[in-house]
Amino acid sequence: MSFRVAPHCRIVYNRVPCCSQKSRCRQARHPASTALRVGYNHPDSERRHLRVSRTVPETIRHGRRGRPGLAQKSSNAIDSAQSTASTSLDPQLLQMQELITRRLVEGVTDLKHEEVPGKYRGVNWEALDVGGSTSGMSLRVECEVMRSAVFRRITLVLIVVEDGFQACLVCVEPHEAYDLPMFGAEVVSRQGRVTVAFADCSPVNAPHDLPAAFKAKIRQLQRKHDLESMPMRKTPPEFQAVFSDTCVVKMPQGEGAQIANFLQYLDSALTEYLTLADDPPPVPSEGRAAVREAQMRYLMLGLTNAQKKVVPVLRQCTSPLEVDRFLNWVWLDKFPH
Repeated sequence: MSFRVAPHCRIVYNRVPCCSQKSRCRQARHPASTALRVGYNHPDSERRHLRVSRTVPETIRHGRRGRPGLAQKSSNAIDSAQSTASTSLDPQLLQMQELITRRLVEGVTDLKHEEVPGKYRGVNWEALDVGGSTSGMSLRVECEVMRSAVFRRITLVLIVVEDGFQACLVCVEPHEAYDLPMFGAEVVSRQGRVTVAFADCSPVNAPHDLPAAFKAKIRQLQRKHDLESMPMRKTPPEFQAVFSDTCVVKMPQGEGAQIANFLQYLDSALTEYLTLADDPPPVPSEGRAAVREAQMRYLMLGLTNAQKKVVPVLRQCTSPLEVDRFLNWVWLDKFPH
């Protein structure tokens, strides 16, 4: 499986273009990683317009057990144009991944990166037998996990199934000692077209409501970006018990539908959320168990939705056991027994 990058698509995590040999590319935070440059092998190459700066483990770039790494495969596929199973990464998903990373780095002063299991650090899963037959489809996952004094776990995930399903999601989980909502967002693309875009600051306090001033800012941002909150009264009870009344769900229609306004809203909403987290009100010790219970409802709902909508797609690429392990790790930070 190779990845073709559109000429206008460019991701630079450290906000400094990777055009020189002195490029940092987050290596200060990830010394075991290297920038993956697709379409050229030297900074002075004339083919810089085919570049996307990523951070991936050395083993992915150079390969394991004598096999070529992803960087080599991607570069060869672009240069030779002979790959029969290439997948174009949706630039809107990449834009979402980049803006979230940038906003977190800028907005959380003590942000730390957690160790990610090797299989989920930007790798290609081999196509495995499913039900006695081989689908021949490849699956790529890229995961980042972060934390801070305020946030227990921040998960940023990119999933790409060959020639089909793609998704980018983020889940921000505060420590239960702070009166902060959960923050979540997801964009799903199928066959090169975004089908769903979701974002919400989900309250976990007893009133199940957001702070009044913060809610007013969120609604103002929605009006600015021409978005509307989803009418929660029309959703199932389990949704009403988790999401806020400012939840945004956008379902673009038609070929080439864009979600630029949603991504701009997402950037602004995450900024407001991180500002709220600068000085979060504490939760009394006797109330923390209830907050944690509400957080777990959110996480379990995310896992349940993934099992309904994502599992059938991922099981075309790998074994049911691998899919279950991956989703449980993403949502619950643990592997099933």
